[in-house]
Amino acid sequence: AAAPVRSDYRVAAIDVGSNSLHMIIAQVDTDGAITTLWRMKEMVGLGRISFPSRRLSSEAMDRAIAALRRFQDAAQRRQCEKILAVATSAVREAENGGDFLERVRRELGLTIRVVSAREEARLIYLGVRHAVELRSTPTFILDVGGGSVEFIVADKTRPLLLESKKLGAARMTAKYVKSDPIDAGDLKSLLAHYDRELTPVCEHVLSLKPADAMGTSGTLENLASICTALYGSAEGVIE
Repeated sequence: AAAPVRSDYRVAAIDVGSNSLHMIIAQVDTDGAITTLWRMKEMVGLGRISFPSRRLSSEAMDRAIAALRRFQDAAQRRQCEKILAVATSAVREAENGGDFLERVRRELGLTIRVVSAREEARLIYLGVRHAVELRSTPTFILDVGGGSVEFIVADKTRPLLLESKKLGAARMTAKYVKSDPIDAGDLKSLLAHYDRELTPVCEHVLSLKPADAMGTSGTLENLASICTALYGSAEGVIE
């Protein structure tokens, strides 16, 4: 029997991040409404070695391609008409990032678009605007990734600030954290680096007078879970 004709359109969106790979499968209805149907996430650590070396390791590329193959299979099983994939700082900065993209094309037939730092911040803003109702007053949005951190100030109509800094959790860990717990001297160096990098950004954010603040990303979700366990509440974090 022929498969029933669907009026909706299904798309899979894949984020090839420095720490993790994510996929969301969404349904787009005829009226333009978007509904998330499935989510997948795998902690691949694509940029774990690349930040000090500026090269993606063959083992990390193998893990990423295996994860992408599982994502692709899941998208096809769920009848997705299109798969869109983007990559951020780990692939963007790696000397052999092009080799990874070519392997993905050759082995999976999947094209990954590498986005710039500013475009990454803009896409985060659009995602937040879709997920929550922003106000007419400015909101500060923070996204902590593996390779970069995005600082955004925006209202419901437009972004006022789109800033990306190379301060991601995996990058900072690779550069400064040599022991667990971190050595006192390494911690001092890390905090000094944050002061240098964050002072001008914070001044810019404060000059725009945001009335609200919210965070996105798995790292901030983890911090929110810690706050909930310690204090009983952690609002303002978007998955």
